[in-house]
Amino acid sequence: MDYSMNTAVYAVLIAFLANIVLCPMLIPALRRLKFGEQIRGDGPQSHLKKAGTPTMGGIMIVLSFLLAAAIFMRSNPHALAVILATVGFGLIGLLDDFVKITQRRSLGLSIAKTSGAISCFRRVYCLLAHVGRLHHRNSRTIFPASCF
Repeated sequence: MDYSMNTAVYAVLIAFLANIVLCPMLIPALRRLKFGEQIRGDGPQSHLKKAGTPTMGGIMIVLSFLLAAAIFMRSNPHALAVILATVGFGLIGLLDDFVKITQRRSLGLSIAKTSGAISCFRRVYCLLAHVGRLHHRNSRTIFPASCF
């Protein structure tokens, strides 16, 4: 498949439309499950009105991305690394929100746990990007500086 600017625009439009469809279904479900923000009492009074706002909205973004990726990136040999990196960081966000909800506090994962999870997903991405580069010798796999 030729990855032109038109393909990128179509993928963004598909993801946007998927978000428009998912949002009205997911937000009421999150409210029913009481997946709302916990606001610290020592913060500004203006933040208190955000209490109970549904969290875990990243689920919509990742699902929309996966839909667009399934349609437009399935024949791209380097897509797996990008998809797994996106899902990996989405899982870190999901886990962070889950900790906030289950412990009923505004703090999620600790910095050490977040950094450890990011480091793990970075290593997986680098490995997949390297394997893809070896498999497709003429490729231009993009390695983040943290892979070296």
